[in-house]
Parts: sequence; C-alpha cells; structure tokens
Amino acid sequence: HLDVTDQLATFGAGTNGLEAERAVEAAGLTIGHWPQSIALSTVGGWVATRAAGQLSTAYGSIEDMVAGLEVVLPDGSVHRTRVTPRAAAGPDLRALVLGSEGTLGVVTEVTLALRRQAPARAGRYWSFADLDAGLEAVRRFVQSDWRPPVVRLYDARETARHFGDDTERGRCGLILVHEGDPDVLALEVAAVGRICEDHGAVRGPDRVAETWFAHRSDPPSALPYLEQGVIVDTIEVAATWSRVGELYRRIVADVSAVDGVLAVTAHSSHSYRTGTNLYVSFGAVGDGPAGLRRVYERVWDATMHATLAVGGGISHHHGIGRVRRRWMGDELGEAGAALLAAVKDAVDPDHLFNPGVLLPGE
Repeated sequence: HLDVTDQLATFGAGTNGLEAERAVEAAGLTIGHWPQSIALSTVGGWVATRAAGQLSTAYGSIEDMVAGLEVVLPDGSVHRTRVTPRAAAGPDLRALVLGSEGTLGVVTEVTLALRRQAPARAGRYWSFADLDAGLEAVRRFVQSDWRPPVVRLYDARETARHFGDDTERGRCGLILVHEGDPDVLALEVAAVGRICEDHGAVRGPDRVAETWFAHRSDPPSALPYLEQGVIVDTIEVAATWSRVGELYRRIVADVSAVDGVLAVTAHSSHSYRTGTNLYVSFGAVGDGPAGLRRVYERVWDATMHATLAVGGGISHHHGIGRVRRRWMGDELGEAGAALLAAVKDAVDPDHLFNPGVLLPGE
C-alpha cells in the first residue's frame, strides 16, 4: 500500500528490495535504502539485520526509515506497532525487532517512510595523500552538516585496484555523490570541495563517481577466487573519528600477520557526526578446505580483537549471525548480554526461533 500524502509505503516482509523501490519510484518517491544486495534482499531482511544502504550518510539506515512493523511472536500472537510520526509511549518496540535476526519474532509486514526523489545529482572524485587526510576531510564536512548520500573513502590499495588508471599511485580515492535541489546541491558541492582541498585533495575525473554509481549494485562473486584456492570475504566494523585511524592500522597489521593472507584492504562508506565504518576486504590461501577454514577464522579473530581493543563496534551493518556471535559478550558487556538473554527467555522461552544466531552462549 502506498500513501503519497503521508509518504508511507507498506510491504510484505518477503518483498524483493528492488521491486519495493520500483513500486514507489513510479510516484516520484524513493525509499532511500540502497544496499548493494538490493536486487537479492528483502524488506523483512533489511529489518531483521538492521541493514544500511549505500546512501546512508544522507538518508540514514533502515532504522531511520521504519515507520511500522507487524511481527508474529513465538507464542503465535501478532504485534503491530502504531504508525505515528513519533511516540514517547515507553520503549520503542520497533527497535527490539530491528537487528534481532529472527530470534524474537518473524517480521511479516513493514511500513517505510519515503522521500521525494532528488531532482539533481552530481558525482565528484577526489584523492588524498593518505587515509588519515581523507578521514579528516570527511569528518570536517559531515560535522559541518554537509551530507552527500554517497561518501566512500578507499585506502591506497583499494584505490589502485578500482581506480588505478585515474589516480596517482599511493593516493586514497574518495567517491562522492551529491543529491538534492539544484541550488542547494551546488552549494554543497562547492563547500565539500573546499574542505577536501584544505586537506590536500586533488580532484579527479567526475566519471569515476558516475561509473561507480551506475554499477553500484553489481554483485561481486567469490567463486572465481575459490576455484583458484583463494578465500575472500568482507568484514565491516565501526569506530569514532578519534579511533578509526588506529583501528584501520591495527586491522591491516594484525590481519596481514596471519599466515596465508595475501591482501587486506579497507574503505569507509557510512559516515556520521561521531565516526565512520571500515569495510575490510581480505584474500587468503590455505592447505585444502580445512586450511582455508583455519586462516578464515584467524582473520576474523584478528579483526574482532583489534576492533574491541580500540573500542570499536564489531558490526556496522551486516549483523551478527553465527560467525560473530562469540564476540557478542564482549560487544554488549556482561550486563548487556544478560539483558538480551532475558528478553529472549521471556519472548521465546523454548528458544524455537532461529537458534544459534546473535545470542552469545546460546
């Protein structure tokens, strides 16, 4: 159901993400949530994993878009949240469901707040001498309330891999996609550009950003690497601005020290007034399936330990699932883990719903 006046749309939880977006585009609206997996994921999956999309720096993540939920609880009862602009009626029960990964209930319907499609868009590409300079520039313009929807800062190795033909070797590339009213957009492009230049940035060809945007949903495949005996994966974490540089250096050093690792790189793709994320990519080899599993687990160990050591968050937008579950106790602390376990016991005392994920020690 689409309500143009209230800018709300209600979808069944199994609705394909791209189909949901296309349904509101016909009315000149957009959800504003665009994960790379949009053509493969569902609206209910976005909620269950507390997802973030590629436009989040301006438009927020899924928790900023959910206006209402329908959830089937383990006892068979159905909970429907009231759709209002805001409420101060006790704890927000939507937040209890967001990110619960199916452990507390099954999401069956989602009402999302929409926005008008942007009338104008502009892509820019900048490069910096090092990652620290780029991070400081992003911090400056985000904290100045300039919020391009796409803000992607790549370390030197990722920059060389993706944009090597357009960037001097050793520099770190920044993709920006600005959207909005043409007059406001022009002001934002100019202000952000000045901040980038203040931090030593060199402007590159706009087509780098435009090409990235055109292919932003092309799904990568790990199969060609696996066929050659190389395992690849990504791990996303987050930290405040004062800690993210240290976190990057520690992850790269600690993961690189794992026997079998061929490469480890990172980029930042979701930024806030208080900090940003790191999206870490790695490739490794091992002796057969067992060897690949060992090196894979050691890379995860190194990344999680580095993140916790500097005070970062162990998951920015991919959720916890099974792989990260054993670090949830460290993430939440003893009291937090006990609180989450108590909620689970109260809502699902027989632990029927999606056992083995999210909850530490289950």
